[in-house]
Amino acid sequence: MVETVLVVDPEDGEYTAKVSWNENRIVSVERVCGNPDSILMPGFVDVHTHGAFGINSMTMSYGDIENWEKQLYAEGVTCFLPTTVSAYAEEMNGVNRVVSEYLSDNPASSVSGLHFEGPFVNIAKKGSQNPSRIRQATIEELKSISLNNVLLMTMAPEIAGFEAALPLL
Repeated sequence: MVETVLVVDPEDGEYTAKVSWNENRIVSVERVCGNPDSILMPGFVDVHTHGAFGINSMTMSYGDIENWEKQLYAEGVTCFLPTTVSAYAEEMNGVNRVVSEYLSDNPASSVSGLHFEGPFVNIAKKGSQNPSRIRQATIEELKSISLNNVLLMTMAPEIAGFEAALPLL
């Protein structure tokens, strides 16, 4: 199939091109003049999302992740990290179990892993985080939290326990 598109490329800029593809793979891109029918650009990456479409990352089920992923594709998001809020270790591990099971069954998923936001943040800069869940980092607690599939962890460098946690993380 061939289509004239506006290519938005982070390296080459914007230009109109005839794009040929076969079986969902781009075969050729030829710069042309003309009016594009659509836009071709890289997908969006969302590394900080607590939920969408009525889904809450802290209480989501396997089916919720599947639904969330499908709906994000329609928004142009091709990679995302469900993001927790400051929580207890058991809650963080529960979210991780659901995501780990989903990723095990769907290795080509747009869910790239998890973002643990807190609970090891500065209470004076907590934003909307629940202050009763914010605490200093301890090696014991960090060892009790499964970090499988955690790609990003928001942790304040000025809190007690930060430097001791770095080698473990």
